[in-house]
Amino acid sequence: VAMIATDVDGVITQFNHAAEIMLGYSADEMIGRETPAVFHDANEIVARSAEMKKEGHPVEPGFDVFVDAARRGEMDQREWIYVRKDGSRIPVLLTVTALQTKQKEIYGFLGCAANISERKRAMEIIRQTNADLARSNEELAQFAYVASHDLQAPLRRITSYLDLLVEELGDQVSDKAADYIQRIIKGSHRMRALIDDLLLYSRIESSDQKVSVCKCGRAVQHAIEDLSDFIRESDATITVDNLPQIHAEPRQLKQLFVNLIGNAIKYRGDQPPRVHVSATSKSTHWVFAVEDNGIGIPEESRERVFGIFKRLHLDDQYSGNGIGLAICKRIVDRINGRIWVEESASGGCKFCFEVPKKATNRHD
Repeated sequence: VAMIATDVDGVITQFNHAAEIMLGYSADEMIGRETPAVFHDANEIVARSAEMKKEGHPVEPGFDVFVDAARRGEMDQREWIYVRKDGSRIPVLLTVTALQTKQKEIYGFLGCAANISERKRAMEIIRQTNADLARSNEELAQFAYVASHDLQAPLRRITSYLDLLVEELGDQVSDKAADYIQRIIKGSHRMRALIDDLLLYSRIESSDQKVSVCKCGRAVQHAIEDLSDFIRESDATITVDNLPQIHAEPRQLKQLFVNLIGNAIKYRGDQPPRVHVSATSKSTHWVFAVEDNGIGIPEESRERVFGIFKRLHLDDQYSGNGIGLAICKRIVDRINGRIWVEESASGGCKFCFEVPKKATNRHD
């Protein structure tokens, strides 16, 4: 750290070795000279003087710009540009404090400057990376929207023409041909569902709705309403504890519960599905659980189920496209939470997700 001490008038009295290395001047060259004119950017000093006037501390551009706060008993720390002897410029974090006698009389000032060039470069890399990532996400969302629109239209035409074909041919369609047609129709429906889920997955980060306070109990009830036919057909029982409010995007929160409850019903065993939704309060987080009595997930596969297109079962065993849990993870990630799965008390699955009690969404 470069340490430069001055008297009360700004004349340099000490100039340590680190300051020599940082600025390219020797101590002999600097002691006895006035700061800040020697190694500061004059325009920066004028700009800071104007800021201080707006803040209610008017000072003329010069030494007082640096020491006014220290004169008032405060420590001043801010970024400045140092101009080296060779004319090159470096950003520094400068801390200025007053030097006082035992009687609290100010006899000088001490400036400690740290070179923050590396930090600045790292911050610029992070800024650029974030900008590139945001642009990539936007491009992905736009691509997914266009692709889904362009793919949905021909799929709708395929199913429409197949329906017309069946109607036109009537009894002339053989059992074998009818089977082929039904397979094509089912495949088209699966493709449409896949496109819809891919679109949903790609647009989670760029949702046009803001994170707000959401009642989780209401979100679960809406999810149950969406799944009502599936619940009735599978003879499932859904029980729900009293649930708290959290900061989330309303539509995405409902989708999270739709996917988790729907998943619990789909991967059922021989017994009718039993699904329980609960929440536990921790010091800074809520931990939610969606617990079932289904077939469970082997321990070695529990991490990879949240990857996109990751499936543990063949399509003829359990239908699906391997995106549902990836959507869940992305929704939870968006509100700075985490999601995992463990074994339930009955040997099924217990999907848990943890979210902060306070709003910490990075997209707000």
